[in-house]
Amino acid sequence: MRSTLLSLLFVVGCAQAADTKPAPAAPAPEAPATGPLAVAVRVNGRPITEAEVALRMNERGPGKAKLTRDEALERVIELELQAQAAEGMGADKETSFLADMALLQAKVNDARRTALAKSYRMRSVDGLPPPSEAEVQAYLTEHEARLDVELKLRRVRARTRADAEAALAAVRAGKPFDEVAHEFPGETFDVGPLGFDTIPDQWWRALEGVEPPGFAEVVPMGEGRFEVLQLLERKKVPRPAPEELARRAAAVLHAQAFEARRATQAAEMRKAARVEIPGQAP
Repeated sequence: MRSTLLSLLFVVGCAQAADTKPAPAAPAPEAPATGPLAVAVRVNGRPITEAEVALRMNERGPGKAKLTRDEALERVIELELQAQAAEGMGADKETSFLADMALLQAKVNDARRTALAKSYRMRSVDGLPPPSEAEVQAYLTEHEARLDVELKLRRVRARTRADAEAALAAVRAGKPFDEVAHEFPGETFDVGPLGFDTIPDQWWRALEGVEPPGFAEVVPMGEGRFEVLQLLERKKVPRPAPEELARRAAAVLHAQAFEARRATQAAEMRKAARVEIPGQAP
């Protein structure tokens, strides 16, 4: 009897001890988003962020007063209610709507891709060793004739060689550069004066033997860029001090090293990637 009682007391004690143990802590709620990602309002349960409200604040366009936050918020709520009503009618399933949204999403994807690619390129510069003194002196010796020369240029940038050739033919025939810019899918710039460290090697080579206001042949710059160059002025300038020359030459060499690394990394990444184009053999 005594042993049975002791056994019961032991079981009850264990049960009471178990009851007094603290319950496991509930997982902490996720911290609400802040800044542009913070929810500004929910409309029928659908969240609208502060970024969306801020975007709507600019709807009046350049030169006009922005909407206040309260005005923009009311406008967003009104638009969201109308959008939800349109969804109820099936407008979000229509082919034309889906095509428009696909184009907008493509722009968002491209902006994201471009920003991340730029970040990658900038980070890839980290760790590049500075050029040696011998490399700097070798560069200065090789480009001796450029060190005291400045150029002024006008250029048209095109996205295809055919467009660049057409632009070159037009300006050689006397059509103003500004008119050419409107007719061809490129850009027009007056640039300069530029020194030895701010003119790409491709431009130097293309402009050899060209006298102002002559034109160079189309200059391919890679990655879908073609330049049409008109040399406006070539003049001699005082040569910078040796220390300044060395600094500028080092910057050029560093940029060249970066471009070489970028090209190598791009080739390696392309080789390692699995790229599948529908309808084409791998």
